[in-house]
Amino acid sequence: MTRTAKKYLAFVIYGNDKTYYQGARFCILSFLANWQGNESSRPEVVVLAEETEHFSGLPIHLFPINAEQKREWSLNNTYHFRIKNRGLKYIGEQLELEQEDKLLFLDTDTYFEQSTNIYFDSILAEQSLMFFPEVAINSLPETNEYAVILNKIFDLEDGSTYSVNDKSTMWASAVIGITGAQLKAFDYADQLIKALRNGGCKAHTLEQFALSEALSREVTLVPSKEWLKHYSTSGRKDWGRKVLESFFVSHGNKPFEEQIKLAKDVSFTRPLFEVIRGHIYKKKKKLRKLFGLKEE
Repeated sequence: MTRTAKKYLAFVIYGNDKTYYQGARFCILSFLANWQGNESSRPEVVVLAEETEHFSGLPIHLFPINAEQKREWSLNNTYHFRIKNRGLKYIGEQLELEQEDKLLFLDTDTYFEQSTNIYFDSILAEQSLMFFPEVAINSLPETNEYAVILNKIFDLEDGSTYSVNDKSTMWASAVIGITGAQLKAFDYADQLIKALRNGGCKAHTLEQFALSEALSREVTLVPSKEWLKHYSTSGRKDWGRKVLESFFVSHGNKPFEEQIKLAKDVSFTRPLFEVIRGHIYKKKKKLRKLFGLKEE
């Protein structure tokens, strides 16, 4: 009998900011609230986190991040963004992903208002998902932090070499969707991260650029930005924090299926006074920076 491919919805969370954990919980609820199909057709939810207690009692497959893993994955605490890529590779290994299985990673500040089936429907043997193509690396000015890697050849651990080319594009990684067969891209991406950092590039976005390059060698990358909503900007994030706190104070102890239904009616739209307050804050911040004043 042919084995049915499995679907996994995955999150990697480190640090102790409660908003990240509440954001992940709500993202899970929102994703499942917009899933078209019966409960048995849903993806299994997997969370790799430092503080797994935020998900206790929920129907979620939990993996803890211990101190040694965090130290190793962050290159001795010198590059914390590497934890995402290494964590996803670890999840894939722990789940023993087979070639046709599908793994979807989402940032914790995302939520949904349309059918979420499109994500897993769009992860195929010949294509992977990322958020959207941010920039062609060759188009960046000499003052950019990526300039140090242009027109250079880097030796990788597997004996191959790497250099930026005209197709080298950095994709945002708020969404990553792969098959089990594509899991090996995380190891190639890790070689790039190490080589480029050793070459002097300290950009905090190296994890997503390296993964973009690794996946694009093997498959077509498909953007998923239009399929979700997010509150990643500073003003939206402040308001999103309040929305999340209110939701979980009111509903966090209710049955999981009831929380899913309630999540569908939550709005992250900021009231006008919050939008105005955010604009004022940004202008004050620019003025303080212009006159060399310290942050309040």
